[in-house]
Amino acid sequence: MNERLCLRCRLSFKEPRWEFSGGAWRAESTHHETVESLQASLISGCPLCIALQSIVPPEQMVDCSNDRLQEFTSYASLCIFGNSNSVAQSRDVSATFWIPGKRGFVVPGRRSLNFQPHFSGKQDALRKITPLDDTTPAHTSVRWAAPVREWVTECVESHTECGPLVSSPFRYPTRLLQVGDLSSPTVQLLETTKGDADMVGPYNTLSYRWGNALPIRLLTTNIDNFRREIAVSLLPKTLADAIVVTRTMGVPYLWIDALCIIQDSTFDWEREASAMAEVYGHSYCNLAASHNHDSTGGLAPRLQGSLGRPFSVRITCPLGMEPPYLDTWLAEQEFKANRVDAAPLNSRGWVVQERALAQRTVHFTYDQPLFECRTLFDPSYGGPGRGNPAQRLPKVPARSDVETGAILNHYWPRILYYYTQRQLTQPSDRSRAIIGIARLVHERLGNSQYLAGLWSTRLLRQLLWISSQGCHPVTYCGPSWSWIGLQMGLIYYEETGDDSLDRFDTQVLGWKITTTDGSEFGSVTSASLHLKSPLHPLKVLLPADAGDFPRFCFDPDAIFDNELAQVSNSSCFIYWDLEDDPRMRHDDKMPHVFAAPIIETRRGGNGNHFELRGLVLLPIDGQVDVYCRVGMFGASGSRTDQHMGKIFRGKDKIITLT
Repeated sequence: MNERLCLRCRLSFKEPRWEFSGGAWRAESTHHETVESLQASLISGCPLCIALQSIVPPEQMVDCSNDRLQEFTSYASLCIFGNSNSVAQSRDVSATFWIPGKRGFVVPGRRSLNFQPHFSGKQDALRKITPLDDTTPAHTSVRWAAPVREWVTECVESHTECGPLVSSPFRYPTRLLQVGDLSSPTVQLLETTKGDADMVGPYNTLSYRWGNALPIRLLTTNIDNFRREIAVSLLPKTLADAIVVTRTMGVPYLWIDALCIIQDSTFDWEREASAMAEVYGHSYCNLAASHNHDSTGGLAPRLQGSLGRPFSVRITCPLGMEPPYLDTWLAEQEFKANRVDAAPLNSRGWVVQERALAQRTVHFTYDQPLFECRTLFDPSYGGPGRGNPAQRLPKVPARSDVETGAILNHYWPRILYYYTQRQLTQPSDRSRAIIGIARLVHERLGNSQYLAGLWSTRLLRQLLWISSQGCHPVTYCGPSWSWIGLQMGLIYYEETGDDSLDRFDTQVLGWKITTTDGSEFGSVTSASLHLKSPLHPLKVLLPADAGDFPRFCFDPDAIFDNELAQVSNSSCFIYWDLEDDPRMRHDDKMPHVFAAPIIETRRGGNGNHFELRGLVLLPIDGQVDVYCRVGMFGASGSRTDQHMGKIFRGKDKIITLT
């Protein structure tokens, strides 16, 4: 046992200093004390240290000067759960290897790797990775083409669930690259709508990060040259590697956005962006350059040796425990999450729909390729451990799963939460980069209209989104009542359970939305929403009264019954849409804002516990009954229907939100 591990790793398991606390035996020890020590273990092929290096940016491994080498220290933590005199069992073991941030060497983001026992009964993508021909250079993408071809072929031939998500008939994208054979130094741009060739066969797509700039792009000035030929040697390495992999797979065509969309044509860009559901939905295989920050890194992994396989260890148990040694296999707990969900590529907003819509994707990670399709979408595929469900890409509902509540109450909020955590170079792309998924949801819902990021079906419930760290865009992106009106910020919904009674008779009277292309999926240029809703003034409690969490009461100066002011004793809070809204001054000059109740939920055995949710509205100067949304409010308590009814009774107004 432990034969594949370096000396430092073996000592961590062989000589732990155990202490019993918190219902478990725990041991912590120094792992590597210098970068040089870790680098020596990497050269020896220690699988645990290779995995550990994945959380250290490679530039920091290289750039640490000699006087800072001693500032790097990694640690090992072991744990055996159970009573102090229990018999050790492999399922009770966990191991964590971690690197703290220090002066001169700060590891950003994820700083630890967790390992748990690996059981052979678990589904594991690693079994599909066969030993590779060591005569093939490790740095070439050809090395990985054979297993990729096998995975895709197996999926096409045996996975019935992995057909196209879109129902539209197959058609080629407007433009494709004809990749030719492995010996060809060039590729050729085909315009499929102009009959450039008698096209037969599937096409691949590429997901990647551009970086600061691409040295070669399709423009109105070079499109004729591209139709003749494009020299592969002039392309960034990631694009060139994608061509090599596509050729080796025997796929004749490849779609790359930079080379298939005219980058200096707004019309072409808008048209092609709206077709992403079909482009990725009909793709034979999506190649994802997961581990790269730009287009120069290529598809080949930067780490070699372990392939993340489980490794065997012998752990010395605490004194007096039987057996004295514990032999087990350990595997990275969040194997796939560490390599895919936490990868640089998947921090990019555009990639969400590219990955969600594709029939199958090969993720080229830092140490190996991983295969994902709808049949093998389970997050545990590729190693044990599911990670945080909120951080995982939600699975697109199948065509057979068209229940409206499941899509609008579960899938759409989850995809927004996942999507709005991602970055966009252009804030104006916030509504555009999810159009492909929106089109697919529209297809699933059937008769629901897409309204600037929300849906006409159950629109009142969808108005109750919550923003975290939102900020205003420099230019107009959408209305205040939709999340697309914010330049950035995480969007999420509170769990509200089943449909609730709209006690205040709030009604949607209509809407008016204009877009750049006239369709409901185009970029929004103006939008208004017309409601019939009760309005009541809110008194926002200043920070001195309410602490850091913004709260409110139903303004007692605006109501006639002191008893009603007791509703203020309920749990009342506000989620502001903007993190620092200059309009919402937290002093005596706070502007007048109003509550527009949307949904009240009754809970409890007698239904006497209420949860009220609604919009916080700010009047727009110089306009009658026109408001903009500035937040979402909530109130809960055990007041009677009569009390709550008095607050809003007789205050219905017809208002316009912009």
